[in-house]
Amino acid sequence: MEGILPEWLEQHKVDTGPGAYGDLEPELRACLKSQIAFLFSHYGECRPEQGRRSTWLERNIFEEESPVSWAMYIMAPDYASGPGALAALMPALLAGVREILICRVADSEPAARQPAKAVNFGALPLSISAALELSGLDQVYDLDVTEATRLLGHLGTPSRGGDGRVVLLGSAPAKPLNSLMCEVVWSAMRLHIPAVSLPGRLKIAVDQFCSADYELLRWAHPQADIYTVERGTLLEPCDALVTDLPESFQPGFRAMPGCGADELPESRISTAPQLSLQPGNEFLWLWNSIYPNFFRKRKFAICKGR
Repeated sequence: MEGILPEWLEQHKVDTGPGAYGDLEPELRACLKSQIAFLFSHYGECRPEQGRRSTWLERNIFEEESPVSWAMYIMAPDYASGPGALAALMPALLAGVREILICRVADSEPAARQPAKAVNFGALPLSISAALELSGLDQVYDLDVTEATRLLGHLGTPSRGGDGRVVLLGSAPAKPLNSLMCEVVWSAMRLHIPAVSLPGRLKIAVDQFCSADYELLRWAHPQADIYTVERGTLLEPCDALVTDLPESFQPGFRAMPGCGADELPESRISTAPQLSLQPGNEFLWLWNSIYPNFFRKRKFAICKGR
């Protein structure tokens, strides 16, 4: 769809640092390439448009599926995880979304910046630049909250596409609800645009007896709280667990062995982490709340059969 972006947006475009991929160490370049290959294999690529037909009680049900027109990623200015960014961006690419925007948004009012000037967060973190280069994405913009909501209102206008998705990448759940970043979310809700929030401050537990690569983990998730968990203790709520225990990869896993979890009331047993990783896979990541279907729209028609 041509002409979907406003002209004023171009002045806020960020240099994504072409050549960043070559500046990474060979091992880290291989990690990002493997992450892309893994996501492509896991999700698969959607056909641009597809239709289905089914029947029910002498009625025909027709379904048409296609990608949304755009996806807007509101990325925290300090977000620095290349694998995490790819895990968020690749589902939109695989869904066939044509316009994918990454916006770093200042969590402050324009009036608070004196003298008033355009937001500029400086260069992107190297792993983010390399991830964008590998995925072929270069539409990155630095905006304040007012500009971000203005852009969202522009994109949400039916004549300019209307149908889109918003992803908050690197959001901080601990911030107060009146944070100005919420303005973007409320704008999406008012326009009936689905939105999802992906945290930046992850909690990653590592089994004390597994040979995890802590250095690689810290590169993959530089803002995460990475800590060792002892066997024989209750597994506290976390986003990921690195372990070589076979039972941790089974449905319903809740606690490290020997903690007596089978004797505890259900309310005392934490929920399973969204991701369990065996050592050697520290650079891989999946978000459990975002997938290609999130970026697809559907239309239906029901009529009497003949």
